Amino acid sequence: MKQFLVSYDICEPRRLQRIHKLLKAWGIPLQKSVFIVDSSRDIVQLKQLLLETMDQSEDDIRLYPIFTESLVWEWEDKSILEGILLC
Repeated sequence: MKQFLVSYDICEPRRLQRIHKLLKAWGIPLQKSVFIVDSSRDIVQLKQLLLETMDQSEDDIRLYPIFTESLVWEWEDKSILEGILLC
């Protein structure tokens, strides 16, 4: 299964809240501005919603495809949300 790592840097507080709320509905937050999104949902629709919400001249949103076979390293011993497996 393919997933996407989504990260963002939003300049304006209202847009920041809207983007964060949108991504919480689509994925699992890993950090304040980093989410994991399952590609079984319509990723094209998510991209369109993000484009409509962001200000492309000020904001930065990135989607990186990852695969379940990917090796993920964790350096700190912190609790992880259920459903996220770090190898």
